[in-house]
Amino acid sequence: MRIGLLIILVVVQSFLFGKGQKEDKFSSDLFRKVALENKGVNVLISPISVKVALMMLYQGATDKSKMEFEKLFQAESKEGLNNSLRNLLEDYQQQFMVLSLNNSIWISKDYSVLAEFRNNLENYFKAVTYFIDFTKVKKACDKINFWVAQKTNNMIKKVATEKNVDPLTKLVLINTIYFKDSWKNEFNEKENYDDSFYCYDGNTEKVTYMKTKKAFNFYEDKEGLIIELPYQNENYSFVALMPKHDNIYKYIANGKQASLRDKLKKMRKQDIEIHLPKFEIEGDYELKRMLKDLGLEKALSKTPDYEGINKKNELYVNSIVHKTKIKLGEKGTEASAATAIFMRMKSAGPSSKYIKVRLDTPFYYMIYDKKNNLALFSGLKVK
Repeated sequence: MRIGLLIILVVVQSFLFGKGQKEDKFSSDLFRKVALENKGVNVLISPISVKVALMMLYQGATDKSKMEFEKLFQAESKEGLNNSLRNLLEDYQQQFMVLSLNNSIWISKDYSVLAEFRNNLENYFKAVTYFIDFTKVKKACDKINFWVAQKTNNMIKKVATEKNVDPLTKLVLINTIYFKDSWKNEFNEKENYDDSFYCYDGNTEKVTYMKTKKAFNFYEDKEGLIIELPYQNENYSFVALMPKHDNIYKYIANGKQASLRDKLKKMRKQDIEIHLPKFEIEGDYELKRMLKDLGLEKALSKTPDYEGINKKNELYVNSIVHKTKIKLGEKGTEASAATAIFMRMKSAGPSSKYIKVRLDTPFYYMIYDKKNNLALFSGLKVK
């Protein structure tokens, strides 16, 4: 029996909920939405990147729009969220060799935002402010894209285009995240071999598998198995979950991947012979409609409440672009994401026996920050 694999590539930090508190429902719901709307396609998102970008927008939300954000984030107060975020960013600044998270605000030269809105973004989000002429569309796009490429080590090169930027664009909010770390135990390239990966659609593709024998954290129950591969920085790990009976999309639709963090606590050291495919995956998503479906109906409509940005309340969100990329190989993992929100004027127990774990069918993946418990990257490899 072939086992469908659900891998989670995770860099996680808990800033929307404290350690030991309730599950981060937003991240699970967002991943489920993206994955189920992109069946048969490899998926990679960064829930934390989307979350941070939306939190920047939340700073200017009022009335019903503000209430929608608070319900989405299960937030008790804006101040509590902001302080948690500031602590998160300060923690990441100390780990800049492995993880980098950056924010920026792009304001039209002919437009003014409230001082409190800008101060909150600069204070809590460490955002850098740029004033730009959006009437020169190509030049504006080039400046934004250059900044994004710099912050993602050229993994993400283009978020701003003529499709989402025009002379009526007045404000752009951007988050980027970049992760790179080596495996604690690197794979030996000489052990690599080519073999079949069993795709969701029933076809097979030739891939290169990496192989090693080590003691890894491992857990297995009637639903599936979980394995964790550590990085050099002990706060981060690669976690893979392989369903036993459900196909990958049924597993996700039932929300079973949301219980992963509970199962992580049950893992124990086990001698494992791991067969992990090398892969590169890129994601490119327009999230506006999906986020409306998750509850931001008023906030992402053409008549939202953003008097916290400008008292005239004359802006609406015309596009939310989310781009991602990951490279996984013998040495380790490199991953990056960018989320850009474009706003325009409304008027316009060790065993001696090795268990063989071969990830050769569709899997869900994440990069996991064990210290703080929140997925920065979640993905799906189905071909």
